[in-house]
Amino acid sequence: FGNELEGSISTEIGYWDNLRKIWLFENHFTGKIPSEIGNLIHLDEIQFANNQFNGTITSMIGQNKNITWMDLSNNDISGSIPEQLYELQNLRFLYLSNN
Repeated sequence: FGNELEGSISTEIGYWDNLRKIWLFENHFTGKIPSEIGNLIHLDEIQFANNQFNGTITSMIGQNKNITWMDLSNNDISGSIPEQLYELQNLRFLYLSNN
């Protein structure tokens, strides 16, 4: 985190199917969060706060049944919360402020 990384997240992130945590907060990432993130079935934490992501939250995140923590705060995300997020029974922390 806080490494001054920039650019977008490649759709190829979906191939890293053994990932458990993605901590990319406090950088300069832009673009949409790729729907391929839904392929990461072992993922339990997404920490994308304090970047410049835009667009809507992909409904494919709802496929990540193990997610306990999701922080998308302080980005440029718009739209509604996908219904699939309400089905994440292990989700304990959801931060969406300042979007």
